[in-house]
Amino acid sequence: MAMCLRQINGHIHSQKILHIEQDRVTLTTWVSALTSALVVGACGVFPLVVNRWVKLGSGSGDSKWMKAILSFAVGGLLGDVFLHLLPEVWGKPQKIDSLWTGLWTLCGLVAFMLVEKVAKCTEQQRVKSSRVDQPLQNSDKHCRQWLGKDITGYLNLAANCTDNFTHGLAIAASYAANPVVGLLTTLAILCHEVPHEIGDFAILLSSGFDCHSAAKAQMFTSFGGVVGVVAGLTAEHVCSATHWLLPFTAGGFLYIALVTILPDLLESVCLSDCLTKGACLLLGTCVMAMVTIVEKKSCTHMPALL
Repeated sequence: MAMCLRQINGHIHSQKILHIEQDRVTLTTWVSALTSALVVGACGVFPLVVNRWVKLGSGSGDSKWMKAILSFAVGGLLGDVFLHLLPEVWGKPQKIDSLWTGLWTLCGLVAFMLVEKVAKCTEQQRVKSSRVDQPLQNSDKHCRQWLGKDITGYLNLAANCTDNFTHGLAIAASYAANPVVGLLTTLAILCHEVPHEIGDFAILLSSGFDCHSAAKAQMFTSFGGVVGVVAGLTAEHVCSATHWLLPFTAGGFLYIALVTILPDLLESVCLSDCLTKGACLLLGTCVMAMVTIVEKKSCTHMPALL
């Protein structure tokens, strides 16, 4: 027990338990880990409750609340990258060359850029072939669309799938060590995911999703966590994949926040509007910082609690 507690004396993504002994994986472990993954995924519908209080509409992106929550999403994504994902890679017990961390982060950023560029070019060709006489400004607007939605929404869903996969690996490793550790890990992930899901929901709405389709899409990404649990409990040394998955996801989040969302938020020249967006961005970053601090303190004092 003492060894297990020392192994998880860090953040949930540290993955110090890189090799899960198969003889310790029981049916109870499977049921508990899968249930936890589904519970974490279910928090994707929480933004629907928030939407009852703050009417975001259909996601036109023009409402004051939508701009504010998108600013919160940018702050949350940046906080997730610089206070959560990258520090966990640097804090791993295995010696990882920081050069590779940087390269994988750049790979994630470039990969998301290429995906968006290919989608835009494909849609541009479709628009030109179907509407030859369409004005140029309307054509540019349609180039950002894919299947009726802004490509930003799909990029965000792809990044969330990868992030949820690493959550599943963390849950699997924790339950394999100890059921109580698995439960505490699940609670820590929930604290981290709830504010993140609110920002993701706003991104999907601004990309053309309606409320219910956005919630369904976020629920779909939760299956990445289930896949992570299955992979973590069946495949040996699969947790080492977080060495490149975490920085790759960080690169994707950076692209979404700084390239696809932030430029639209900077179009406003009204001082009060700019201050509001800046405050919401800082709030999103502060929320992620507080969650990270609470998670680390919880893990540090876990032996005393148990």
